[in-house]
Amino acid sequence: MVAPATAGNEQRRAFRREQVLRLLATLGPLTRVQICSLLELSRGAGAGLVADLLGAGLITESADDPEGRVAGRPPKLLRLAPPQGSFLAVSLGHDAVTVAVADGSGTIRSRQSRPCEHFTPIDTQLATAASLVAGLVADDDDSERTVVVSRLGPAEPIDGLEVLGGRVLVNNDANLAAFGELTFGAGQGARNLLYVRVVTATGGGLVIEGRIHSGSNGHAGDVGHLPIEGGDWLCWCGLVGCAGRVINGDAMVRELREVFPQVTSFADIEKAAAHRVPVVEVFLRRTGRKLGRAIAGLVGVADLDCLVIDGALGSAGAPFIVGVKEALDAYTFPGTSPHLRVELGAFGEGADLHGAIALGIAAATPTPLPAFATTRAFARDMRQLSVT
Repeated sequence: MVAPATAGNEQRRAFRREQVLRLLATLGPLTRVQICSLLELSRGAGAGLVADLLGAGLITESADDPEGRVAGRPPKLLRLAPPQGSFLAVSLGHDAVTVAVADGSGTIRSRQSRPCEHFTPIDTQLATAASLVAGLVADDDDSERTVVVSRLGPAEPIDGLEVLGGRVLVNNDANLAAFGELTFGAGQGARNLLYVRVVTATGGGLVIEGRIHSGSNGHAGDVGHLPIEGGDWLCWCGLVGCAGRVINGDAMVRELREVFPQVTSFADIEKAAAHRVPVVEVFLRRTGRKLGRAIAGLVGVADLDCLVIDGALGSAGAPFIVGVKEALDAYTFPGTSPHLRVELGAFGEGADLHGAIALGIAAATPTPLPAFATTRAFARDMRQLSVT
């Protein structure tokens, strides 16, 4: 007769199941042999943990070897199962309230938007969002719901979030845009990323070791108030020479119109860039150099591996990014620039919605291990930890 498991044994088993989940969250799909090796488990112990997790629907298994790493029969890979429930993204923008509903894989199933006036009170925007949510989510949908709200300004709590239902998280729109590009867009595969918004208003979001980094006061990554060398214009914040005063869609239209009167909107700049109009390409390249010079110190200090520039630039993005790269080559440490990916964003103005969905899914997914935790020594230390 087998003796019943003690409470201590069950705690250790639960702890090791959590280790497996966090390992998969950190490294992606792994084989049974790899999991046992990294966590220094016997094959029997590893098989038992995997069976528990498969039975609970927390992981899946498939024969998959997309990179052709193993000759012959491909190995069976274990990966995290998509989290269950609905994931809602709510964007409270300058001129519209937008709601999107996605599943655990991040696939957007439906989306609706309603225009609003500038400076609409946030409680009015939340009421609009609640109405849109009610229209998108069926009345009989009783699945667990996670709502992430994208707001302008610092990532501070908002009163009245209960009207949205479910578990509600709040973050800044630029932070979420950065996380969306990291998870689903141009920044996939990066760990340390800066996203720079350009067209609507200059701003930015910073991701460090795969997580949104807001800093002590919620302003980390906000490149709009970095100084432009030689700038003497007054910014609304009270400082002089802020990047956001000259590197945004409206400012670019005003400046370019002085030498190219055909430009009356940023859409005109995009069209001219698509037709390779020389004066427009030169202007965009020069503006990109201004931005690159302003953010060079941040890129170097944070030792980024990816810089994503606002996808809303569209066809204007290519010459703009050429200028950014030229400045980074000139003003960053020689070892930094060659290893830095500079990409045009994949989502344009909807990047924050994708980031809100990504953050909701991340909140329902096991937390990745720190970078050093995948070493065998640390894995051994984890096994020895007591669970209280």
